[in-house]
Formats: sequence, C-alpha cells, structure tokens
Amino acid sequence: MARHLEDCSAYKKQKPTSQSSITDFSGCVTSKRVEEDLVIKTLKFFISGNIAFNQADNPYFQELIRAAAAQGIAKIQPINRKNVRDKLHDVASDAKEDLMVSLMENKSKVSLALDCWSSGNNYAFLGTSLFIS
Repeated sequence: MARHLEDCSAYKKQKPTSQSSITDFSGCVTSKRVEEDLVIKTLKFFISGNIAFNQADNPYFQELIRAAAAQGIAKIQPINRKNVRDKLHDVASDAKEDLMVSLMENKSKVSLALDCWSSGNNYAFLGTSLFIS
C-alpha cells in the first residue's frame, strides 16, 4: 500500500502539504468552543443529578475544573453558579424558540393538559402533559 501511495498521482494531488499535529488534522478547536462545551457539560451534570447550582462554587469542584483546564486549555473563565445559571437561561430560551417553531409548523392536533395542586406542606406543584398527534 505504501509503495502504491508513493506512485499514485491522485493521492499526491489530495495529500495535505503539511500536518504538524492532530489538531491540524481535526480542525482548530478554539478555547472558546471548548470552554462553551465545558459549561454545557457542567450544566447537564448539575441538572441530571439535581444538584444545586451553588455547588459550582465548591472549592473541590473549582479544583476539578482548574485541573481540566490545565489539561486542555491555557486560559478558561471560571465556572461558577452564575455561569451555569446563565447557560441554563440560554439553553431554555433556545428550547422555547425551537418548541414554538415546531408547534407553528405542526399541521396536526396538539393536546395540552395542565394540573395544579398544593401538598399538605403548602408546596405548589404543576403537572403538564403535551401530546401531538
């Protein structure tokens, strides 16, 4: 195969002239994109574990983020509860817009059921159910 590639003119035309590292091969990943990805993954972690956002200010969590930053990113904005909350707001706004677009384009029927109640401890609950047929 190596001998064929040395003689193959089609391969030589498509062969990159220089490739110094794996980042050149996969495309340049900016630190801003990696930072954004880290904040989104942190948000998903907090939501999936039902963890309070103020735990993002935990010194052990901050140490973990700094260690992750040292591995891949030279400079990263600190992740704290405000950043996680802001990202949740952005993601929720995007999800709301996507839902509105999909409902506006929908030609079928939409059934929405809402139910509200209070517990014995006076905690308010809201149950929703959306069915698109």
